[in-house]
Amino acid sequence: MEDLKDMIFDLQPSEKDDRDYLAKELICGTPIILQDEFWAGDKEGYKVYDQYNTSRCTAFSCGAILSQYHYQEHGEYKRFNPNFIYGARFEKYETQREGNKLKNVYQDMQKYGMPFYDDFNTTARTVDECMEAFKNASDGVLEEAKKHRIDFYYKVNHENEEEILELLHKFKTPIGISWKVWNGMKRAFGDGVLESTYEDSDGYVGNHMSVLVGYKKINEKYYWIILNSWGEYVGDKGYFYIPFNADYINEMWFSIDYKPRYIEIPMNEKHYTVNGKVVEIDTNAVIINDRIYIPLRALMEELNAIVKYDDENKLATIIRGIDKFYFSLLEDETTFFRNSAYNRFYYEDDIDRRELTKHFVDENDRTLVPIRKPFEIIVGAKVSWDNDRKMAIIEI
Repeated sequence: MEDLKDMIFDLQPSEKDDRDYLAKELICGTPIILQDEFWAGDKEGYKVYDQYNTSRCTAFSCGAILSQYHYQEHGEYKRFNPNFIYGARFEKYETQREGNKLKNVYQDMQKYGMPFYDDFNTTARTVDECMEAFKNASDGVLEEAKKHRIDFYYKVNHENEEEILELLHKFKTPIGISWKVWNGMKRAFGDGVLESTYEDSDGYVGNHMSVLVGYKKINEKYYWIILNSWGEYVGDKGYFYIPFNADYINEMWFSIDYKPRYIEIPMNEKHYTVNGKVVEIDTNAVIINDRIYIPLRALMEELNAIVKYDDENKLATIIRGIDKFYFSLLEDETTFFRNSAYNRFYYEDDIDRRELTKHFVDENDRTLVPIRKPFEIIVGAKVSWDNDRKMAIIEI
């Protein structure tokens, strides 16, 4: 532990893109009553590991996030193999062998996922070893890894503690955090409590990724609880505590877990089922002119999309991941755009576009839209029809 340089990844800042700060769309500004200690998810779903003298901090952090997702879903702790995502990242970014961006890390978590530790047998640790192990991974391992990935992700305004607190309380999932490391922080190794500033510290080393798993009140001051990857013998049995207002925090990224869904939507009934579980709604799907129409908000929100209505301009906005989709709800037709009202996304001509995007509002003032194209495009879902049971099927 004398040379911290060997223990960090030296992350580079993520360049700005349309995803920046979209996490604020997930919350509603509800004031949070602070607790003396709060964990995002279940404390038993977190374990401390040691990356040893390798710069695998991002890979270990990704594994910790996925382990918490798995614990919440299945009630058991499972360790994921960080060497897989470490090798996957460098498959695309070999020119960045000495650094990476959190955005790129989350991109790989979304694309590749990660297998359980026991399913990806490798002793690889170095960059080259992990790259080789990933390239030689069997199709079975790659398919297993895809079962454990994130659905989508957002950059969080790390200077807005209210936003972070609401995300933690609402979703109860961990947040990836990048922070500066310096030699002077070694004095916190005993209890894990770090100062608010590094201005008077010595020996700046680089940037490091860990996992923000909650917050705690220590001596009348609030700190983020940080799950680190330097082993249990460092800090408070492997955890560090960073003040809310620490000036050495670089970035935070929030993600949503990927969960396979099989949604059955019966016609003319005010409910649908998700993986066999019945969900009640206040309107129902219908068939009009041989086309299936379903309630827009309920089904999109079921698939982790955000739906907002602008009554004045007759505009529905759907936000999912980095993309924004717009439905212009004028008269008896809907214009469907992606990201910008000036960027037509799918339809090639006006006639086809009008036919595919007609909508209507039912007696409950709910907007219903054709099922196939919006859900295929926005969610990437497979849409089908069970004629025997008169039921629409959405699979993702």
